[in-house]
Amino acid sequence: RLKQIKKVLESQYSQTVYFTFSKPTHLEVNSIHASKGVAVKTIARHFGFTMEDIIAIGNDENDVSMLEYAGLGIAMGNASDKVKKHANAITVTNNENGIARVIHQYLGF
Repeated sequence: RLKQIKKVLESQYSQTVYFTFSKPTHLEVNSIHASKGVAVKTIARHFGFTMEDIIAIGNDENDVSMLEYAGLGIAMGNASDKVKKHANAITVTNNENGIARVIHQYLGF
């Protein structure tokens, strides 16, 4: 039912807000100017980082903008296929220490 609601809302309000699912039962509504991607970009610019300096890791639809902005966007193994298609790489699941593996693999820690 939420997927149907999302389609209706997107057809009417996509110019000002965007809709994502963070869980199958959580439809999020945000300003197009307020996403994780916008936040990462704002922080990066403030500290003088380029997108190539950024590694983002995510697993839900609300992470897609961040994965797309980052120089290296990594989806968790338990992410949906929709999220994975926006990532440059995929790690193992959160239950298998996926973030720790990313830190070790890409940062050498």
